[in-house]
Amino acid sequence: MCTPVTPAAENLVVGTFSPAVLLRVARRTGVLERHGLLVEERAVPSAPAQFQALAGGTLDAALTSPDNVVAYRFLPGNPLGSTRDVRVVAAVDRGLGLALYAAAGTPDVGSLRGTTVGVDVAASGFAFALFEILVRAGLGRGDYEVAELGSTPKRLEALLEGRCAATMLNAGNDLKADDAGLVRLADVTEVAAPYLGTVLAVRGEPTAAVRSLAAALRETGDAVADGSAREAAVAEAAGTGLTPALAERFVDRLLDPAHGLVAGGRVDSASLEAVVALRRRSMSAAVAELLDGATDPASGLVDEGTPRGGVSTTLPPVRPPTLRDVAREAGVHPATASRALNPATRSLVNGDTVTRVQRVADALGYRPNPIARSLKTSRSATVGLVIPDLTNPLFPPIVRGIEDVLAPAHYNAWLVNTDNDAEREESLVDSLRSRQVEGLIVATARLQHPLLDRLQAEGVRMVLINRRTAAGSIPSVTADDANGIDTAVEHLTGLGHRRIAHLAGPQDTSTGVVRRRAFVQAMRDHDLEDNAGLVADCASWTEAEGARALRELLDAGGDFTAIVAGNDLLALGCYDVFHERGIRCPEDLSVIGFNDMPYLDKLRPPLTSVRVPHYEVGAEAARMLLDGLEDPTRHARSILLPITLVERSSTAAPAAS
Repeated sequence: MCTPVTPAAENLVVGTFSPAVLLRVARRTGVLERHGLLVEERAVPSAPAQFQALAGGTLDAALTSPDNVVAYRFLPGNPLGSTRDVRVVAAVDRGLGLALYAAAGTPDVGSLRGTTVGVDVAASGFAFALFEILVRAGLGRGDYEVAELGSTPKRLEALLEGRCAATMLNAGNDLKADDAGLVRLADVTEVAAPYLGTVLAVRGEPTAAVRSLAAALRETGDAVADGSAREAAVAEAAGTGLTPALAERFVDRLLDPAHGLVAGGRVDSASLEAVVALRRRSMSAAVAELLDGATDPASGLVDEGTPRGGVSTTLPPVRPPTLRDVAREAGVHPATASRALNPATRSLVNGDTVTRVQRVADALGYRPNPIARSLKTSRSATVGLVIPDLTNPLFPPIVRGIEDVLAPAHYNAWLVNTDNDAEREESLVDSLRSRQVEGLIVATARLQHPLLDRLQAEGVRMVLINRRTAAGSIPSVTADDANGIDTAVEHLTGLGHRRIAHLAGPQDTSTGVVRRRAFVQAMRDHDLEDNAGLVADCASWTEAEGARALRELLDAGGDFTAIVAGNDLLALGCYDVFHERGIRCPEDLSVIGFNDMPYLDKLRPPLTSVRVPHYEVGAEAARMLLDGLEDPTRHARSILLPITLVERSSTAAPAAS
């Protein structure tokens, strides 16, 4: 009888900075054995020691930062004094919760001015992430001291002992920091996303054994993701010094697509570019040039046999933490946790309890469920914003005004774009109502608007902006359109114009009707001829309609020297006709717009326009809606906001007859 011979296992020595949980799970579950591997995990104190060992052959591979691979492959000024043919064989994780932690009571990143921050070494990927977080808080390198403290566990120890004010922590050390009451100030993904935290790296061409190790790590990651290796992962995480509860959270972190394992071990260009960009921002221009092309496939940074691809989020999502999870970790009743996390009820809870609950919520990544809250309170803290055309430049400042008023009241806006389509509008409004919005801010009103009439009859709280309905029974915020048109006509008559045309907006909108009527009245008030032949109605508020209407007036032989356009887009249509027909503006024809939307000063010539305070329109509408939600008995009211004329170069005295 013949006994099968088992092939001898390949021995590999892998250098690590801290306990490699994934590697240990691969050993515990027999994956390494199935791949014919015996792997020794050897702790190294620093990146220079790790890469010196790779170069000297005492390490076969390293679990390290991709930033380290970049430095030792491309930058001769690295601690070893020369570059090495080191390359990435597989991606492992996205940082395992890498974040900036500070001493308890630290309010924000800006408060680190004048303190000492801890790094492993001053030219590492962790350090560059820290420096960039500080830069974005307004701190330059002269605003703080830097202490080189070594490995992540040593930096956590230094932070706890007060030897530094803040440092970057990850890989379970962040969880220990949470447990110790330290403050998490910023996440690495705020300055580099998608981030790549750990890779498997080698010097030179990977051996078959190293490729087998990469495959074993991928297989183990899949087993952790599908749950079959969760128990082993929790056990190995606990073996690194984490409590059972923290070990569970560590494994949950492994499954987080933004911070945990990289599905399939794929190395994506976006992650590499984010890592390289961090290093570039902390280096001189001359040194940064050495990294040109570092992420190109031909650079050799990533081994040819390594799986590549886009950022993958195929790992199953972790169950999001619940309010009960927060309450349990904070040692309070769920109702107390709810009150502590709600700005409206926070004052009912002891200050120390609020701080503890908020710290736990931040550590768990808890986010309140607005849908659940709305079901309980019948208040969703959301409003619907109905816009006719998002490509119209006048709406962004209106939306900003709305959001700036809603945010301090802890309200959010759902925004929908109707494209001026009645059926689409009705469908979108129904969708907003199904999301339990508490009210609507509507910019699509027509004089006869059955949908708005129905909504009002059903008791829906609404505020109209820019337009009104014929009945005028719905609260509204508009500009003083009539005064704006009169001001435009007065400006032109002051320049000497007597024959003035008007491109009127759609006559099914209040703005179109009011501005047209105001133009006729202004002509009479200034003793000018009221010539119906010099008024052209436009079917929509668009550049194309403005051009069509002006062509119509010119082709009809209209005798005029100036134009008052119903809005800026109609005026832009005039510019199109000026160009195609060789009309000089303002020498042959002057033109005034209405709204003063952004970038009119960039036109040639810059467009004179009636300025509407769009931000204030949005802000007043939001205030009016919030007032109505707070006091449903409040009577409907409308607000007219004042306008101003912005004189530019599209208007001048008419040419001599």
